Amino acid sequence: MLVALVGLAMVVATVATAVLDDPAPASSGPGLVVLVAIVAMPVAWILMTWRSLADVEPGPVDIAALAVAVLTGSVLRLVSAADNAPGLIVAWFAIVAAGARLRVRTALAFAVAALAVVDVAAGWRSAVDGEPPLQILILAVTYDLAALFTLALPLAVRAYLLRRQDAESLVAQLESAGEAKSQAAALRERSTIARDLHDALGHSLTVLTLRLDAVRARVRRRDPQVAAELDEVRRLAGQGLEDARQAVRTLRSMPPPGPDRLVAMIDDFQHGTGIGVRLQVDGASRELSADAALALYRAAQEALTNVARHSAATQVDVLLRYGEGDVRLVVQDRGGDVGPGSAAPAAGVDERWTPGAGLRGLGDRAHELGGELRAGPIPGGFRVDVTLPLPGG
Repeated sequence: MLVALVGLAMVVATVATAVLDDPAPASSGPGLVVLVAIVAMPVAWILMTWRSLADVEPGPVDIAALAVAVLTGSVLRLVSAADNAPGLIVAWFAIVAAGARLRVRTALAFAVAALAVVDVAAGWRSAVDGEPPLQILILAVTYDLAALFTLALPLAVRAYLLRRQDAESLVAQLESAGEAKSQAAALRERSTIARDLHDALGHSLTVLTLRLDAVRARVRRRDPQVAAELDEVRRLAGQGLEDARQAVRTLRSMPPPGPDRLVAMIDDFQHGTGIGVRLQVDGASRELSADAALALYRAAQEALTNVARHSAATQVDVLLRYGEGDVRLVVQDRGGDVGPGSAAPAAGVDERWTPGAGLRGLGDRAHELGGELRAGPIPGGFRVDVTLPLPGG
């Protein structure tokens, strides 16, 4: 970029010199050549500078623009009666710009061709002016060496930047490989845990539910009250089995339950407890992260479990509201005394009230997700209120 801007300044100086030099720009003869050169040179260099500043991928347009700069600089030196040094300096900067702009091999090929053109033009003009051949040779060699030396600087910088880019890419690949290896190890460990959980706890709970079914069938006619109690125990055992299966699915990276399972959860709750539940969903359903979906599901599950265990409620209200930047779940009952609470009491709650382990854990999970869980006794009942941010909210 710096080379292009300095070269552009040299183009302006060269054009100004050519206008005042002999021959002057004209519509015919050598003056026409000068006129074409002082028009073509700025246009070509401005085009190349603009492409460089815009970070456009170098291509044939850049080569053509640089070639025009070299040719016009050489032509001005060839036709001018005076020693038109600015024209040769523009050609020099075009060679340096090629090193900064083009690929290495292309830049070297361009430099060799450009120096050949410049040497012929400058040497021819010097010979016409009567300069000694040795002096012409010395000037040409000096010019070429200086141009090649300055060409080496941008080439060296580009080579360094390319090596650095390759090194950063290699480091990124190694880090990615390390992460993939760690993820594979974690997945193997999770698969082992899931298999052990399925084989041990899953088997035990399955056997338990089968035996409960058998006992319940034998006592149903003899003692309906005991049968009803066994029905509840059977439901709890079945729920435990489902939770164990869900844990296995989660460990195996299968989709965890979320708000879409609220209806099924509420149906099971009403069937098992006889407590009515009203579900209200506000706003369009939004996609949630797996952790957020599971957190909402567990919050509703814990709240309903507490109602069944500790409350005398006959009605529970569940609200699921999707906002612009968050999702909110509220579970509220009107059932008198309740038991365990949450990580943060709701407004107006007695500060002496002690949260229980279940909702404390859910509060920690909500906090880790950038949300909040507030719960506690309210007049005549209990409320659990969890808010989580939505992706991109």
